[in-house]
Amino acid sequence: MTLTSSGQISISDINGEFGRSGTTANTSLKELSDGTVSTINTGNASSDRPDGNAPHAMTEFYSYDHDLVTTSWSVSGNTGLNCSGLPGATDMANSFATCVLSGGSGGVDVENFTTSGGPFGNLRFQFTTDGSTPSSSTFGTSSITQLQNSLSSFNSGTLKIRPGWQHTPSNKDGTGSFSFTLRSNGVDSSAITGNITFQGGGGFAP
Repeated sequence: MTLTSSGQISISDINGEFGRSGTTANTSLKELSDGTVSTINTGNASSDRPDGNAPHAMTEFYSYDHDLVTTSWSVSGNTGLNCSGLPGATDMANSFATCVLSGGSGGVDVENFTTSGGPFGNLRFQFTTDGSTPSSSTFGTSSITQLQNSLSSFNSGTLKIRPGWQHTPSNKDGTGSFSFTLRSNGVDSSAITGNITFQGGGGFAP
């Protein structure tokens, strides 16, 4: 629930937002405003929550949502996810990124996907949401669209993702890099990046 953004607002309304009875006895506006009753949810914009300082005013609670959950990402292992091999091959990265999502909404999309250097081909994925390590096998890899469809209801938890590269065409070398972010509820993760090397001789790039 969110309190009204304008007009009349009462102590009873504020008590209700805090999950208390609207008729709670001896309610103090000061103690509602300064966190004594319950810690003020700072996920709200500063204009939508009391500042805790006197003089206190009920209008400081306009648009306040005590149960507001904000979206955040915590990402590790997201750089140096390199893919390499012979021209025309598909290779998964040498490691994976761990992406912890909190308070998401609308699932997860791949955003800000860019490449440099002309590597040719398509980004591929292996991923898990159950805490296990994503496979390095190219069997059953997902495209960007398939990944997004699979994560359309994923709004919190630990996503482990191993990017890969499907190199085409086979008659050209391909070297470069890739970068993308994951987005939920309009909030982007840190960039997930790696190098791409598909050329005669194969092997991982140094």
